[in-house]
Amino acid sequence: MLRRIRRKLGTAGIVVSIVALIAALAGGAYAATGALTAKQKKEVKAIAKSFQGSGPAGLPGAAGANGKEGVKGEHGVDGENGADVDVFEVPIGEPGCEGRGGVEVEVEGSNLPAEVCSGKNGAQGEPWTPSNTLPVNATETGVWAFNGSDADSSGILAPISFTIKLAAALNDEKVHFQTDSNFKDFDGAGGAEIGCKGPNVDKPSAPSGNLCIYFNAGSFGEPVNATLKGIYKNDLDNIGANITGAVLNWAVTAPGVAQGAGTWAVTG
Repeated sequence: MLRRIRRKLGTAGIVVSIVALIAALAGGAYAATGALTAKQKKEVKAIAKSFQGSGPAGLPGAAGANGKEGVKGEHGVDGENGADVDVFEVPIGEPGCEGRGGVEVEVEGSNLPAEVCSGKNGAQGEPWTPSNTLPVNATETGVWAFNGSDADSSGILAPISFTIKLAAALNDEKVHFQTDSNFKDFDGAGGAEIGCKGPNVDKPSAPSGNLCIYFNAGSFGEPVNATLKGIYKNDLDNIGANITGAVLNWAVTAPGVAQGAGTWAVTG
């Protein structure tokens, strides 16, 4: 019977009819007794439950469309112009910058000038060695040469300059020329030989505290038409060497060209 009713009324109609029927039954029972019994309540719940839907869950709804773009914002307010910077020269010798010179910089209206000064002079450097003197056992070398004639009756001078000054001047016993008999052994006695060992003009050497002078062999090297008068300090009166160098004094011995060249070595 219920099946026929469903075909005629549909699911919604059946639910309404059943609810009405339950209400009528319950009402009759309620009217008769004044209240539903516990049993009646269970029956009503059971009848209602049997008509609950049990179909599959519905499909998810479609996603909503994207929202419209927002309205473009207005152009921001332009910023104010920056302040100017004033630059004033500070001449050398003026009180500013401690007299070193530079410039004074100030942002317009700030009343806060700032000095940009030239750097201070650093301490005097010592490019060679401590105290700028030749250290003990350190050797420096160089060349010497002269060219003249018999017209130089007073002699010919050939200077030697030390790039690095010596700690002290050298006396006559500390300066040596290759023609000296004791050039390679200063004292000439004993097993230890201290002298100008060379080995030659291309590799000059000297023991500590001495100046050794070598000459070239060949047409323009070995002294020609001249004899060494002595190795002098720069006053030309005392044999030896100053802390900055020495002078070779040559005497012309024959007419014609007088010339010579060589090398030297001095060791602190």
